[in-house]
Amino acid sequence: MSVGGPWPDPPRPGELAALPIAAPAVLLDALGYRGGDQYVAVHVGPRGAVWLDDGGRRDEGDLLAWHRFTTHPVTEPLTRYDLGGAGRDASEWLLIDRDTNQLSVGRAEHVAEFLADQPHTRDRLTGLLTAKLVPTRAVDPDVRAARTPTGPGWQANADRAGHLLDALTRALNGSQVQQDAAGVVAGIGALSAFLHDQGTTAPGTAASVFTRPDRSDGAAWQPAAQPVGVWSTADPDPAAATDQQHEVDLS
Repeated sequence: MSVGGPWPDPPRPGELAALPIAAPAVLLDALGYRGGDQYVAVHVGPRGAVWLDDGGRRDEGDLLAWHRFTTHPVTEPLTRYDLGGAGRDASEWLLIDRDTNQLSVGRAEHVAEFLADQPHTRDRLTGLLTAKLVPTRAVDPDVRAARTPTGPGWQANADRAGHLLDALTRALNGSQVQQDAAGVVAGIGALSAFLHDQGTTAPGTAASVFTRPDRSDGAAWQPAAQPVGVWSTADPDPAAATDQQHEVDLS
């Protein structure tokens, strides 16, 4: 699962807004989707139920998995879209492409039309699999492990749901680490660009070390006469009995 880029505004009629986040490979399985179509939409009904719709069938999804997905810090921007709940129908649906894990948001009526036009792996009337349309996409290892029977009926279902929920959480946490790392890199890049514009080098680099003059007018950082860094603390110096300011030769 990867993230990157700004989140788009709510989509206009007839458009799909691609989100800058990929769906975890286990998301639809954790939500309880059992079909085989490429595109599946998710939204919340007015009574709080989660619905999975592929245009050929509509099933109720796992509320706990949906809550875990939508309340994680990495997916927090989803709140800008009207995916339903709180006594109202969703005006927008979340669309998942199972082949690419691309997430998009579109107006409910537009997504419904889009789903109805896709080739279905199940016949609309009989619910039987259409063999020639069954996809050959790879199965995620976590999904494969969850499908392995672990006990009788209800126990196997409970184990499966728990395994998939854990896998979903791991994917989201991993994406959060990626996002945090990208933020740090972006921050360093912005600082370097700012210092470059000021004609200086970042403090602590091999090129030179800078100290700030004792100015009250907000003067910019200026090169020190000598490569000296200044360290001070309100706590006693471990090597001395009194507080003092130390000059440390960094050359």
